[in-house]
Amino acid sequence: MSSDKYVECQIIVENYDRVCFHNQDTGSDYFGNLYLAPICRKIAKFENLLRAKKLKKRQAFEEFGTLLYKCLFNKDVDNALGEIIKEIRESKETKNPKRYRLQLIFRGEANELAGLPWEFLYYPGSETRRGFFIVDDPYLVISRYISSASGRGNLNITEDSLKVLCVTSEPEEEGIGEVLPDLTIKVIENLKKSYLIDLEVLRNKNKQEVLAKINNIKPHVFHYIGHGRFDSQEQVGEITLVNSAKKVEWVSDRTFGEFFSDFQPRLVILQACQGGEVDFTANYAGLAPQLTRNEIPAVIAMQYPVNNAVASFFSEAFYQALAKGESVDAAMQQGRRKIARDHPFDSEFYSNRDFGTPVLYMSARDGYIMPRPKTIKFDAEVLINSPDKLKKAINILFNSEELANLEKFDDLVFSLRMSYEELAGETQQEKINALVDQLQNEGELESLIKGIKYFKPEAFTNGK
Repeated sequence: MSSDKYVECQIIVENYDRVCFHNQDTGSDYFGNLYLAPICRKIAKFENLLRAKKLKKRQAFEEFGTLLYKCLFNKDVDNALGEIIKEIRESKETKNPKRYRLQLIFRGEANELAGLPWEFLYYPGSETRRGFFIVDDPYLVISRYISSASGRGNLNITEDSLKVLCVTSEPEEEGIGEVLPDLTIKVIENLKKSYLIDLEVLRNKNKQEVLAKINNIKPHVFHYIGHGRFDSQEQVGEITLVNSAKKVEWVSDRTFGEFFSDFQPRLVILQACQGGEVDFTANYAGLAPQLTRNEIPAVIAMQYPVNNAVASFFSEAFYQALAKGESVDAAMQQGRRKIARDHPFDSEFYSNRDFGTPVLYMSARDGYIMPRPKTIKFDAEVLINSPDKLKKAINILFNSEELANLEKFDDLVFSLRMSYEELAGETQQEKINALVDQLQNEGELESLIKGIKYFKPEAFTNGK
């Protein structure tokens, strides 16, 4: 990413009459009407089809997304967003493209509208411009905002590594449905080889054991994989854990929120698996908002259950973007794009509801959770004695968009009088591994360290 700064804009649904577009950068407000009554039946029809998984064509998703767009964006609000999109398009021609963070806020009586799947918003095309799904634009990231008692801080951690605690719940009970967490866990395990990520997995533990683990390791990211449900009558969300007999134990959103009363992760991910009779909905009054109100600054939930293969696609793109230094909302956008463009079961882009299923609730102003790669300092002596850490360091220094004056990994290889093409492996990470392994076997790691220092002297402690 070429710029650290996001311009924050808020779409505030103040009531059933008025919508405000607020540009934090300029302090400007633009107003429009909430255009809901004339199209509410059409929206309800599409939403029912969406929940029943009967929307299968991109054209149908575009039509639904356009209805959602018209509901919020009209008059000056529509014009304000149009100007931002124009700025983004024009700035892409420079080396410092503009980036905007678009946050949805629902207040007062309009609070119930937050249950609509706004992640399917579609910016309609015209004779002079193409239409697009907003979740597809990496320069216009979208999330939902819920205020927190602790105010608007940031997500950034002080440690060098991102600590992830993955809790899986697979109760042995008929009707709950199968949970297959291994694909997602494998994705994170693989990323550990290349990025500064530490992972601990807790399988099928009761609430006391989960609580103890949270307070013991103090994870930055708490990733739950299991089943959940939302009781619309009681307005209570629940997730499954297991009891001592490995049977299901339903935990309410209030109790689950209290798991984090002593320590609050920077991010909680609620991954709802597909199958069984129990579904989870990321309703505004459910688990995700409850956690945000309990001072968890960022929560990701699924509006609909997702296939395990799709969940792993999302996780790979999301965690990889985080590890490279992207903000949580930008990483979400990368995960959604991955689902839309590389869906394992649909060849046509945006023909499956999965791309709009992940929802981000964020109260933090700054969405960066990883330490910025350009501020990380490496100890040459540590790297030369730890090939695994050396591989991670090379990946960060030569494969991160966060770094200014980015050199390519093949330039490093060439400086060592070696051939990039002849290194074993297809991907850059495989070639990094091959380079380190080869030079380690030849006793030439010191030459590699010198080569890295030539390109990145500022990346080492005390310049050594």
